[in-house]
Amino acid sequence: METREDKSLQQYLVEEAVLSGYMAQESNWEKKRRRSCRRKDSKPIPGANKEERPTLCQEGGQTFSQSNTPVQHQIIHTGDKPYECPKCQKRFQTSSNLLKHQQIHTEERPFCCPDCRKGFKQNSHLIRHQRIHTGERPYECGECGMSFSQSSNLICHHRIHTKERPYESEQRGKSFSHRSHLIRLQNIHAEERPYKCG
Repeated sequence: METREDKSLQQYLVEEAVLSGYMAQESNWEKKRRRSCRRKDSKPIPGANKEERPTLCQEGGQTFSQSNTPVQHQIIHTGDKPYECPKCQKRFQTSSNLLKHQQIHTEERPFCCPDCRKGFKQNSHLIRHQRIHTGERPYECGECGMSFSQSSNLICHHRIHTKERPYESEQRGKSFSHRSHLIRLQNIHAEERPYKCG
């Protein structure tokens, strides 16, 4: 397999330009989180001043010192997902995200917890797991001060304050703040018992 280093810059730019021409459908969630190129955590490239950054993003005005960067960067604005997983057909904006995703299709768990020896496929999952051992709860509710070990738990908790109930049962006309509550209702009415007694 040819790597990025094996290709000339021109070959790489042509491939990226062709790939970025394919439009992938976006879910509502992805549309909401579409980023602008003025991210708050972005940092200028060391040693490159504005004059040395000849290429420009037409949408956000960000400049780049490497000529291939705007092509890759434009994916942020278009929502293109040119990289497809050959196993499950899920699509990604960057090749690095595809590579990260492909780990779910293997049994390899290279990130190991030093406390309990549990293995993880991604380093971010190990970091999240280690909060069990440390008791760290870095995500705090601005309304009531409750804290959580995962940002997703804070998001769900915040619905208590906003009264948001985004999960709606089409058959019953009820709505829920947590997806699991909707699924539980659906299982009750379908008389399904997905969990067996040990």
